[in-house]
Amino acid sequence: MFERILVALDGSAASEAALVEATALAKAFSATLILAHIVEARPPRSVHGQPHLAEPIQAEAYLEEKARALRDQGLQVETHVHHEEGRPGTSQREVAEALADHAAELGFDLAVMAAHGRRAASDYLWASLPLKVAAAGCASVYLAQRASGAKAWTPPASILLPLDGRPEHEAALAQAVALAKALKLPLALLAVVPRRPADSLGKEGALARFSPAMNRASLEYAAERSRDYLAGLAARLKAEGVESSWSVERGRPARRILRAAAAAGALVVLSTHRRLGFDAALEGCVAFTVATRYAGESLIAPVPRCKD
Repeated sequence: MFERILVALDGSAASEAALVEATALAKAFSATLILAHIVEARPPRSVHGQPHLAEPIQAEAYLEEKARALRDQGLQVETHVHHEEGRPGTSQREVAEALADHAAELGFDLAVMAAHGRRAASDYLWASLPLKVAAAGCASVYLAQRASGAKAWTPPASILLPLDGRPEHEAALAQAVALAKALKLPLALLAVVPRRPADSLGKEGALARFSPAMNRASLEYAAERSRDYLAGLAARLKAEGVESSWSVERGRPARRILRAAAAAGALVVLSTHRRLGFDAALEGCVAFTVATRYAGESLIAPVPRCKD
């Protein structure tokens, strides 16, 4: 499933936290690690309170030092430094775009990034760098939650895959199954159906308020359909040799997913239509809400956009 795993490093211990998860995933999937750094045209003096990698030569030496230690563990490791010359400055969005632009060149199918700092109000409104990379749609993004300096990875207790029955949201299904197999973790399928119209998000929530009685009946029907959908999907997976459990809960989707994930100590695998910030809030994007609030680890798989 994952053959080339990218780790974006900025020289800080906070970004290096992602190396622990990335190393474990590379071993589980026999994947190549790509250590990458984008050198901004006008880089900040420090990042997360530590000196920033401001020069290409400095960045190359830093990445090679990290690569040598990983190669000593028997891993295949590449390094890549990109210099954003000629730009007045490089924002998080531009760094994300630079990584996306290099997706074809580097050929990575998963990016592992530290999730530090993404609960500030500005991060929620505009999204942090890992979410921007996922929104660019070049690859799935694994958000690592780790105290800097940790030497070992404690795997999650299970894989939680929220689904709503829409075929496009099964973009994350193959990845959830692959992770469950490679990490030898149980897979749990979850559907959350609003209990009342007010629990609906985005446009659906606004429309539901015009006809509460009709929409309550619609939600009951949706809950029944979700049970049939997950039961059928679990049976299909079992026929393919993958055991899974499933459940349907009622309430506000993001809140229920967060509660279930925290209770299980799960890795949450989410699909996203690549909305960020205000767009995500207005559309009621569950993946964005969960990813910005979950204290555990998550993987975000972008839904392919339809071609005109």
